[in-house]
Amino acid sequence: MKKYLIKFLFLGLFYSSISLAELYPELNETSRGVEFDEIYNEANKDRKKNFSEIYKELKEDEIRDKNGYLETVKVDSPDSIEDAYLINQKFENKSRSIFSLSIYSSDIFSPVNNNLFDTIFKSNSSSGYGPLYLEFDASFSDTDKDTVGGFGYHLGFGFGYFQGLARSVGTNEETKTRLTLWFVPIDLGVTYRASYNNSIGLKFSAGVVGAGMIQSRSDFREDEKGKNLNRLGQGLFAMTRFDYSLGSLMKKTRKEIFYNYGFSNFRLNLDFKYQYLSFNGEEKELDFSGTSLGVGVSFDVL
Repeated sequence: MKKYLIKFLFLGLFYSSISLAELYPELNETSRGVEFDEIYNEANKDRKKNFSEIYKELKEDEIRDKNGYLETVKVDSPDSIEDAYLINQKFENKSRSIFSLSIYSSDIFSPVNNNLFDTIFKSNSSSGYGPLYLEFDASFSDTDKDTVGGFGYHLGFGFGYFQGLARSVGTNEETKTRLTLWFVPIDLGVTYRASYNNSIGLKFSAGVVGAGMIQSRSDFREDEKGKNLNRLGQGLFAMTRFDYSLGSLMKKTRKEIFYNYGFSNFRLNLDFKYQYLSFNGEEKELDFSGTSLGVGVSFDVL
């Protein structure tokens, strides 16, 4: 009995010198408060980061403490930036490239010295379409490939057509012969894009144009010589584009577009474009020079 009494007194003295909070840290409310503050501050810092930064950090350190991050900012080692985008449900305002679809008025094809063109293809009985352009923009930068901004290159492929009635020689009256002109311009140039607050963008592009022109007559048989006349041309272009992020207004649609097609954002474009084209005619009769307003949409790709 004496043996147990001595042991009890020894343990009592030991526990009196050590607090329960030290033996059981989970009971220490102060310690828990400090730990939560650290976790909260760390999570707040991560919440302000974009996917590119989070993804790079995860790749550098695959082993991480999952309890050290709030659910709203936790990323479980995604295989790509696209996966991080999907897991976090946050929008990335950067992108590797931009695809655009734009349509311009036919004023961009205004003849320099050919009144007959206006008479046939721009009269009340004529019709025209476009040009319609599919465009691609990407940055020159190798250090930050996830940003479309600053200097880059521009590639555009377009097509448009005019159709009108031929005129009789002498009387200049309309005939039943339909003349159709197809234009297929291809743009290659440099571009500079600046953005404000991830919603508004301003882009300047300029470069060279190569184009094909096909003329077709309705009064010739399909296999008859002269049915189609083809020409190649060259020239220059310059364009200013103002764009506004529709994704910032239509967030649900933005998510659906990303999940289904992989586009991280979409924008409304307003363009002002100048183009000069020469198809090497005599006395500039096949030269065209004009400016046009255009509208379109563009899509960002991560």
